[in-house]
Amino acid sequence: MTIIKSLRPPDYLSLTALLFAWISIILIFSGQANWSIITMLVAFAFDVLDGHYARKLGINSRFGRQLDSFVDVLTYLVFAALLFHAFLSPNSFLSIIIGFLILSFGISRLIRFNHEGIIIKKNRKFYRGLTVVHISLIVLICYFLQEFVPCWNGWFSTAILAIFSPLMISNYLSYKFEKLWILAIISLGIAALALFSQYAH
Repeated sequence: MTIIKSLRPPDYLSLTALLFAWISIILIFSGQANWSIITMLVAFAFDVLDGHYARKLGINSRFGRQLDSFVDVLTYLVFAALLFHAFLSPNSFLSIIIGFLILSFGISRLIRFNHEGIIIKKNRKFYRGLTVVHISLIVLICYFLQEFVPCWNGWFSTAILAIFSPLMISNYLSYKFEKLWILAIISLGIAALALFSQYAH
């Protein structure tokens, strides 16, 4: 019960993100790719809000950082690996390889982030390496390309993810978007594509 008593308001947002992330995983297993994507976007929204709320309240707890990272593993990495396996992968062997790359490099990236945090250069904030959100976005792009572009197939997706997954532990600096309206527009665009794929494609 001590852990429950120590939870702060942003932690409850993280746990809400975890709930929707789990629902999105269940939907993948149910063959509902588009609804899984939409549910993942809800998880993403709560994940963004927990960090925004924590900064607004000036809360910076070690427990909160660890909780957020573990939630990120399910929300972005497990989601990306399973979406690839269920809807993009040419075969089970490649699902094992690409899934392992996504999970291993992604978890390593989260551990490094917890150690070094945000990088600030010339008053601008960056993440070191491609983020777990980016790799999830790349899987989504591959999914929609396969849905709407006839010549696209799982082999292209496999090659792209094999190239981009290791970049999560690279020294490449990813700009940190802090304007929520930009993230909202991107999320709404992805949701619109998922709904179009579900009902009109």
